[in-house]
Amino acid sequence: MSEPPKTGSRYRVGILMHASQEHMRQVALGVAHCAQLTPDWEVSGDGFHPLIPWNRLNKWKGDGIIAIVNSHEQIEILKKLNLPFVLAGSRVIDKEYSVVASNNYSIGQMAAEHLVESGFRRLVFLGQAVWDDELLRLKGFQELVEQRGLEFILSDIKLDEYRARDSSTHYRTNVDKLVTQLANFVTPFAVYCPNSVIARGLIEACNIAGLSIPEEVAIIGVNDDALECESILPAISTVVQQSRRIGFRACQYLHEMVVNHAGVSHQFLEPQGIVARQSTDVLLVDDQKVEKAMRFMRDNVGRGIGIEEVVAAVGISRRGLEVKFKQVLNRTPLSELNRVRIGKAKQLLRYSDASITAIALDSGFGSSQSFCVAFKKACGSSPTEFRRGENES
Repeated sequence: MSEPPKTGSRYRVGILMHASQEHMRQVALGVAHCAQLTPDWEVSGDGFHPLIPWNRLNKWKGDGIIAIVNSHEQIEILKKLNLPFVLAGSRVIDKEYSVVASNNYSIGQMAAEHLVESGFRRLVFLGQAVWDDELLRLKGFQELVEQRGLEFILSDIKLDEYRARDSSTHYRTNVDKLVTQLANFVTPFAVYCPNSVIARGLIEACNIAGLSIPEEVAIIGVNDDALECESILPAISTVVQQSRRIGFRACQYLHEMVVNHAGVSHQFLEPQGIVARQSTDVLLVDDQKVEKAMRFMRDNVGRGIGIEEVVAAVGISRRGLEVKFKQVLNRTPLSELNRVRIGKAKQLLRYSDASITAIALDSGFGSSQSFCVAFKKACGSSPTEFRRGENES
């Protein structure tokens, strides 16, 4: 970004997306924050509005665009503008153009991991499985479930799609059809919905069908929109994307394209983590002692607890607990405690800027050295590499 600003004015970047979802608002804010830190760059919207509506794009004048597209037709519209653009979403991925978006495969894997940790043996993907992002989320989810030797079920759903006056796309779920689909499953089961619109519809369907959430049906979605996820009972657990960072990096890419004529780049950021709410707040374990031990581990892992403390909390001998864990989970209490420690460390690496040493201690490890060895063994990468969380091509 060493080239000086063009004479007499600044470069104008347009943000082409609607702001009805929190994820998109955060992406737009990431773009705005990057522009504020770039001396020759400014956000140019539609009049007093910071964003450009699709139906007014032909009236907009600027130097480059960051867009979230919902169809191949919208990509064709962008191509005809003859302006540099970066896609900040991955519903439609065109390798001919620059993309900064989430690693959707990892989103699916993270959702599966969360549901598996709750003890479910039957896991359902409920979605359209049509668009690029959903197909990758499905693939990540299915592969992790099957790797664990659990039952995977694909349940397709058709969403009613409609366009608002500003050309933004919105969806409705057919709750009656969902109620019918629910009758095909044997409880308990857990459902991964690749977006929170489907998750909301599923909760309504479960309430109509008389299925308890999360004891009979656990539900997790994607995109942590507080209004969408917390305005229904029970509140929806979600996978969180690095939305603001996506916008920031997309703005950096576009600046390089406009100012330095940089070529096409693709970057897919790891999801930030899980926001766990009531829709997945359950441990399905067939043994009360094992369940109590697992919950004690989850609730106290940050205190650096050991197996002896777990044994004391459960009120059983160490050997007795080991036998029960082997019978129920086919692993030892120590391996479960280490798994919980690694899970806590992953959350801290994604969410916080704390040092590796601080994260090691907050995750129950005795030192950063033992933490790094255990993390590398469990995850295949160092904590620092994991925190970087970027896959570039």
